[in-house]
Amino acid sequence: MTILSFTGFIKNITYRPKFIPINISEYDFKSFDINLSSSYGIVRLSKTDTLAYSKWVTPKRTRSYPGNDTSNNDRINFITYSWMNLLNVYIILAWHDTAVRNKNRSGEKNGDFITDQKLNNAYILKN
Repeated sequence: MTILSFTGFIKNITYRPKFIPINISEYDFKSFDINLSSSYGIVRLSKTDTLAYSKWVTPKRTRSYPGNDTSNNDRINFITYSWMNLLNVYIILAWHDTAVRNKNRSGEKNGDFITDQKLNNAYILKN
């Protein structure tokens, strides 16, 4: 078996979005709540400054298990961090302050799940 090894640097990468939704939600920073906002939108910081945001709508954790495939949405893959870093996209990792534990409806052992997760909005705004 031959193993290929590459070394190099990526320079001057530029991202140019091709599609901008017409009905994108816009929020004022002073009243922005990540828990009540849509999964993506614009936050208005001042009359002239805005920023775009998006949030993962499925829970992500930074854990992984041996043998998991890369489509597992139980973790954020390192390549996601790498590409976002290259594109100067800032990532705010946050946690759920509250959630509701629900019993598994199918009766399977170890099948409980959580709903109504709420992120720490003060932490989001601070960062």
